[in-house]
Amino acid sequence: MSLINDALKNARKHQRDSTAKVPPLTPVRPAEAEPRGHWPLGIFMVLLLLAACALIVFAIRQRSMPPKVVSGQSPVAPAVVAPAAAPAPLPLPPVKASTAAPSAPVPVPAPISPPPPVLKLQGILYDPVHPMAIVSGKTVRPGDVIKGFKVKSISLTTLVLVGPDQKETSLTMDSDK
Repeated sequence: MSLINDALKNARKHQRDSTAKVPPLTPVRPAEAEPRGHWPLGIFMVLLLLAACALIVFAIRQRSMPPKVVSGQSPVAPAVVAPAAAPAPLPLPPVKASTAAPSAPVPVPAPISPPPPVLKLQGILYDPVHPMAIVSGKTVRPGDVIKGFKVKSISLTTLVLVGPDQKETSLTMDSDK
């Protein structure tokens, strides 16, 4: 037991001696945290927000735009196409002067009107909200004008057009294709 008591005495003595020799502790400043590099994420978020705004503006403008004119004519009043120059009338044979009663005038042939434009329905891209059709190589929607004809409606297999004379014409997809 004396060994334990001797060891405790030595430890207390040594503890008193060591506390006297230690200089007072100076406070240490906390380490500053390194700034994190979040700026690439911030730039990405700003660009993403700008892209979303641009898409919204584009969609609003598409809805508020008037119908697209396909053939360069006004969608409200299609331009009147001047008929081709009529051929010169054939010379009439000379009429002999006679004392007889004048005969009925010789009819002059009416000028030949140009044939109506040929429109070929090449395909229908049907969507109940935004149907489209390909007519003579042009993509059209209801309300568009192509070669003087206004697109009235588009169904799964039929395209209805209204001509300059306000007559409706239907084009259908060939079932053998």
